Amino acid sequence: MKKNIFCRFIFAFVLIGFVYAEVPAKKEESEAKEKDEIVFAEPSLASGLLSFSEITLFSIGLNMWDRYVLKEDYAKVNWSTMKKNLTAKWFWDYDPFTTNQLGHPYQGSLYFSMARSTGFDYWQSLAFTVYGSTLWELLFETDPPSVHDEVMTTIPASFLGEAFHRMYFITDDYLPYLSWMGSPAAA
Repeated sequence: MKKNIFCRFIFAFVLIGFVYAEVPAKKEESEAKEKDEIVFAEPSLASGLLSFSEITLFSIGLNMWDRYVLKEDYAKVNWSTMKKNLTAKWFWDYDPFTTNQLGHPYQGSLYFSMARSTGFDYWQSLAFTVYGSTLWELLFETDPPSVHDEVMTTIPASFLGEAFHRMYFITDDYLPYLSWMGSPAAA
């Protein structure tokens, strides 16, 4: 189980680095650095579509990693499991502590960071996290959808994702070669 979680963390970092695309800010960066202020990009339809596609492609990639590399049974989805999950009752699962308290919040923080890095604010990014978590629960697991997973992949993940987002801006000024650790989506 620990190997599974570690591999998912590594895969997430690598995939986010490939999927990330930077949205240009309205002000010049040099102007902002002189005034010592942070310049945020304004969200647009394009950044919304980018966030949706990043979250969807990340979920597909993570499912493929779990299915073909880690050989996990829950990742062996097909059209019938997806259809079953779309009509199934949500339940409360009893996954191990490390999965529910570490894995789900971390995965959700990646969804959050994907939206936050394209200019969305906290609450808008939380909505993208709900989208990513629901997408995963309904389409990328053979298990029926879990209320507990949905909660743990959204609420604590938004706190963790916001912390990563702010750490990115702090480390980007002083240690730019390590700033990707603060926000994996900015790698």
